[in-house]
Amino acid sequence: MAPDNQWTVFLSEDDEDDFLFFCQAMLRTHGDCLVCRFESVEQLIELSGKNSPGKQVIIFIGMRSEPDAMDLLRQVRSHFSVQSFPVFILSGLRNPQTVCNAYIDLANSYLFKPSTDQEWAQMLGPVILFAKNSSRNDTLTSATAF
Repeated sequence: MAPDNQWTVFLSEDDEDDFLFFCQAMLRTHGDCLVCRFESVEQLIELSGKNSPGKQVIIFIGMRSEPDAMDLLRQVRSHFSVQSFPVFILSGLRNPQTVCNAYIDLANSYLFKPSTDQEWAQMLGPVILFAKNSSRNDTLTSATAF
């Protein structure tokens, strides 16, 4: 079980390199966050249930396949126990309609995947701060695509 003040960042990512870049960037920018990988909403629900009572959770969904990622986003947003957590899409797809669909399905932000460790850290640093501060205020609003 995570300490009460620890944030848990859940990541659904099937690209091993992107997963490693993400973890390294999180360690550099937000060492107070525990990163957990998940493959399904059921696993996310189970893992988040083991989190602290305050449920300080941030969710990232890596998008390799648009239909699969959007389906996962819709499942997260429809399940009571995890629907209030901030959810960010990580994608290499720059299709405006895909970005628009992510916001329609209530992603908090659509983030373009960087290609280097330094770029991952530059992107994740402010995104995690945004999620933490917004969650504290309990009024998470959508940000723009980065």
